[in-house]
Amino acid sequence: MSIKVKNRCEFEDFAAGCPGTLTTGSLCGIYVVPFPCQLKGVLAALGTAGTACTVDILKNGTTIFASGKIAFGSTTTPTYGTLTNNPTTFVKGDIVKVTCSTITGSPADLGLALNFQRTKASGPSAQTQLGSIGADAEY
Repeated sequence: MSIKVKNRCEFEDFAAGCPGTLTTGSLCGIYVVPFPCQLKGVLAALGTAGTACTVDILKNGTTIFASGKIAFGSTTTPTYGTLTNNPTTFVKGDIVKVTCSTITGSPADLGLALNFQRTKASGPSAQTQLGSIGADAEY
């Protein structure tokens, strides 16, 4: 995992993916949320497509998706499911895990970027952008 602080109100994890051939149950990333924030953006891609690959993002052990998750068919570009809460919010101390929940074929080299934005006292500011890590934060 490689977390980069973009500015004082955002951080990105560009290394939440998994190198090599993926297997069901592969743990691609796990970390503790450092401050109250919202998931601002999610961007995923595969280096090599398989027949099917489903990637899940878990908040304290529970999926953040109501349906669909991040699904790759026989291409390297995914479709994104519907989030249970959009935007998805986190509090300091929440555990975020990225896992491969279903694999068919031999997909490889999952690239995944997550962008988190610190929440202001007024609460979340915008919906999570799936397929993008989001625009730069406003000051």
